[in-house]
Amino acid sequence: MLVETDAIVLQTRKYSDSSKIVEIFSKDFGKISVLAKGAYSIKSKFAGCLEPLSIIHISFYKKTETTLYTLKSSELIISLNQIHKTSNTLLCGLVVAEFILYTQNECSDSEKLYKKFAVFLYKINEHSDRANGIAIQFLIFLSDNMGFSVLINQDHYSQKINKLISENDLQKEISSTTFIEFINYFADFFSNHLEKKIYIKSLAFIV
Repeated sequence: MLVETDAIVLQTRKYSDSSKIVEIFSKDFGKISVLAKGAYSIKSKFAGCLEPLSIIHISFYKKTETTLYTLKSSELIISLNQIHKTSNTLLCGLVVAEFILYTQNECSDSEKLYKKFAVFLYKINEHSDRANGIAIQFLIFLSDNMGFSVLINQDHYSQKINKLISENDLQKEISSTTFIEFINYFADFFSNHLEKKIYIKSLAFIV
């Protein structure tokens, strides 16, 4: 069955010399994996549409007997060029994309989270100077949306987050050192609640 949806690219990986697997978070089907045949060819119809954090409209063949669907078409909905011009902003986006990739189940209810994720990308595209704080705000929402709010914890970092909110400091830029500490905290937080280890690989590129 051929279906269409809006989606955001989370991650890509090589499938063959000519094709790639694209992990996406879609408005109508949640997290899914699609196979983009010929994506690496020079004249690929997917050129420029499948980079991580791209907001796209896609059509794909959805079948019940597989969880890897064949991508038929994709087109950019909007170009968020500013995200890719600043390394820290790009890394904030990739960090959040990893959290969605590792915390969401395949084909889960998704429209509310999809819309919030898209708004997050718009915000860091427009406000690169405070991308770290915007990313932390999104992760607070993600914990709320999954039913185990980080704000009701009584540990040290939960108290620090509550203090940042009360003092409106998430509207300002947060240092890379503090940001890394919070991301590691959220990784442990989600790991404990989901009973699986979450390691955010993008952090390795933050300096």
